[in-house]
Amino acid sequence: MNNKSIIESILYTSGNDGVDINTFKKVLGIESEEIVKLINELKTKYESDQDSGLLIKKYGNSFYLLSKEDNNQHIAKAMNYASKNPLTPAMMEVLAIIAYNNPCTSTKIEKIRGVDSKNAISKLIALNLVKEAGRDTTPGCPYLYKTTQEFLNLFGIKALSNLPKLKDSDQSLLEETDVDFFNSNRIEEE
Repeated sequence: MNNKSIIESILYTSGNDGVDINTFKKVLGIESEEIVKLINELKTKYESDQDSGLLIKKYGNSFYLLSKEDNNQHIAKAMNYASKNPLTPAMMEVLAIIAYNNPCTSTKIEKIRGVDSKNAISKLIALNLVKEAGRDTTPGCPYLYKTTQEFLNLFGIKALSNLPKLKDSDQSLLEETDVDFFNSNRIEEE
């Protein structure tokens, strides 16, 4: 039995879900240290092989088998990703507001955006990027919303504390234009 081959296959088939150490432990029946060693060997193999388009990264608590960033433009062209992005600008605004104000009521989101945001919140919940986090103590006891682990994984963020800092805490999140969720704040755990 080749554990490295099994790890590689599990990472490949997990797709966007990624795989945590506990899953590998259950499947392989070996200790965490050995699993991390094997993953690091695979990671080094991919990084050093110029002919391979793959790499392994860890975001949040999970490992992912990803394509190398140099190939992203070609992949997007081949897969027509531009037309398949499920996150609209309104959804990105709501997601940023919730992330920076975790947890947050829909009233606060709407006050910042200036428009009704219930539809965007519902879609983010359906995509498992946002979830209900109880009720606020203000009159009417509105729902509180917070980001999920899926949000952290999608944007490659280890924790909300790793979000880019806002320039001015009194400034509207909508006025903050240089926050790049997709690239600038990806923090890989070693």
